Amino acid sequence: MSVSTVARLSCRGGSTLGGTRAAVGWTSFLWAYVHPLAQPSAWLPRGGVRLVAGVWLLLTLVLAQMYRSNLKAMMILPRLPLPFDSLEELIESGISCYVVSSTKFHNAILGADSDSQFGRLRGQLVVHNDLPRATRDLIQGKHAAIAAHFSLLNIVHSIFRNTGTCPLYFASETIQPEWNYFLYQKASSWRPKVDVM
Repeated sequence: MSVSTVARLSCRGGSTLGGTRAAVGWTSFLWAYVHPLAQPSAWLPRGGVRLVAGVWLLLTLVLAQMYRSNLKAMMILPRLPLPFDSLEELIESGISCYVVSSTKFHNAILGADSDSQFGRLRGQLVVHNDLPRATRDLIQGKHAAIAAHFSLLNIVHSIFRNTGTCPLYFASETIQPEWNYFLYQKASSWRPKVDVM
């Protein structure tokens, strides 16, 4: 016997539970649970119960759609095992890393203690100023790259513009905050104060 048959029997008074309160409880229970199971119900709510019934149906519809869409998304989207997502994971992976020479970041790595993260990264560096070669090697997977965020966005944009695909990803952890620069006139009286910083 299906859920809808039981619901029809209870609405016609065919319930064997006895008593009006038990019959109403059983009918309410069936009405609440037959709709999420996509079964019809013969009971039509009256009066103020219509508002509660409408809210229940709407809530059930929204929750069912959310569950289905999340389940579908989990089944469709593949999980990509990323080789690293932080500086520590990059160091542990042993993947070589491109850095533009003579930048503040490159100088910070060269001047760091050998026990620090930057110091341990020093052995994995690929350093030169040939950006087309570095981009080509990055696409081929020969090394990772560390640069300013806007520089990396420019590289990703040019790769996507040329190939129509984006084979790169950004690690979620930033290595250091963006550098901020002060602009002022060359003959400014602020120069000695700013140079100290």
